[in-house]
Amino acid sequence: MGHAANMARGDLESVGCGYTRCTKDGFELSIVLCLYYPPAGEPAYKKGQTCSECSDGFSCEKKIGLCLDRNATEIDTRGEDTSGSPSMSMLFLVIWTISMI
Repeated sequence: MGHAANMARGDLESVGCGYTRCTKDGFELSIVLCLYYPPAGEPAYKKGQTCSECSDGFSCEKKIGLCLDRNATEIDTRGEDTSGSPSMSMLFLVIWTISMI
């Protein structure tokens, strides 16, 4: 699954990214690392009719075509702690550029 697909997954709860740049002998190495929770591997979304499988307690928001929790507020207040999760997946994006230093 690609980087953009990971970020668009319907079950994605959190993502964190870091960036660093190193230079040596006229070469520049830029590294971007992103961690996703839960881990990748499943399709981003299931194909089908818009809002055709809303769970109990959810209703279809026709304007955006997504199932929304009827009791949800604008801020996610679930407070789930995923910091200790060993199942984060990693994506390494390495960009090589030649620069004159």
